[in-house]
Amino acid sequence: MQETLPIWFLVLSIFLPRISLIAAFFTDGAFPHLITKWVSVPMGFLIPRILIVWAIAATMGFCAWFWIHLVIAVLVFLKSSITVAEKKSGK
Repeated sequence: MQETLPIWFLVLSIFLPRISLIAAFFTDGAFPHLITKWVSVPMGFLIPRILIVWAIAATMGFCAWFWIHLVIAVLVFLKSSITVAEKKSGK
């Protein structure tokens, strides 16, 4: 039997990654902590989407949820990079 993450976590983390990580942090039985909580808390604030993609890959492998989250993470990163570049150029 393949281990899986809760569906509420997978759906919520697409739209609200930090909130889903906070909720998963407080539901110890529902979320497998890949690394110690002392490390996952700072990572959740700094790079939540990377931590979520890592959790999906480690728990469920390279399934459809992994690819959905990876594409969303790349799109969000590119959008924020473009926004910062436009602000620096004065547009």
